[in-house]
Amino acid sequence: MICRLQLEYDRQLNRGHRATRRVKLLARISVAIASISIMMLLFMIYGKAGPVMNALRAANLGLGALTAVLMIVLGHSLWTINDVNRFFKRASNNLTFKEAPGSLASKALKFLLPRKTYERLVLQIIADHREEYFEALWNGEKHHASYIVVRMHAILTMSLLLTGLSRTIGRVCSAASKLIGPS
Repeated sequence: MICRLQLEYDRQLNRGHRATRRVKLLARISVAIASISIMMLLFMIYGKAGPVMNALRAANLGLGALTAVLMIVLGHSLWTINDVNRFFKRASNNLTFKEAPGSLASKALKFLLPRKTYERLVLQIIADHREEYFEALWNGEKHHASYIVVRMHAILTMSLLLTGLSRTIGRVCSAASKLIGPS
């Protein structure tokens, strides 16, 4: 990936164009990650075993994963921000709305979640966003309407994750208080 970004950078410079900021940034990030990863690898080879080495191994794996993600997400698709905006604009101009937003998620979550959670959390979020969604459509703002749908799903996901996390923390605290006993 680093070589590919460097070649793209050199190609843009040789054509007389200024290299785009995105290509420069990606090349710098990739070089920085690779150099840090190599330094950690050398330290792991010549260093002593212990908890620091285990942490470095984990960090090195994390840097490798980060490099892989950068290569997959950013390296293979050398799109500019304008290309992405044009793609989404074209896609949103051809949108056809078949059903209300959140209807499929509502059906699935009604089956999966307890009734209380579904009524107090899911239905409220979907109702609020549907109102805003239909208002945006009424005003002819298809881009904003599709943004509202994406935002609704993100908020719904985060709310359900936080609800599950708080329930887990509550169960752990309850179990800990039972172990400690009455004060």
